[in-house]
Amino acid sequence: MHEPVAEKDAFEYYAEVGRALASSKRLHVLRCLREREKTVSEILACKSFEGVPQSTVSQHLALLRQTGLVKARREGTNIYYSLSNPKIMEIFQVMDEVVTGEFSRALRLAKLRGHAH
Repeated sequence: MHEPVAEKDAFEYYAEVGRALASSKRLHVLRCLREREKTVSEILACKSFEGVPQSTVSQHLALLRQTGLVKARREGTNIYYSLSNPKIMEIFQVMDEVVTGEFSRALRLAKLRGHAH
């Protein structure tokens, strides 16, 4: 059975978003933008970006914009970046729950295996 075209397109987009989220630096950019919009200079001031070149942050922002996770607006000579949707931060909560759950499960299995010997 074939997937409907719209569903197939949605999965392609999900994969694209997944690739955008596959970088710890891009995740840091999203977390840095959670409170308010910021310029590249303000993003660079976030603790996670100490010593990171501006061009690197700009490249990450470009990819996040391409996937629709971040939007930009120009005001004079400044470009302000913000999350395109505040629900994006829920991704972190879901990932924390999944990772914590999987970690706990793996730990329980390891303990069980340890007692089996």
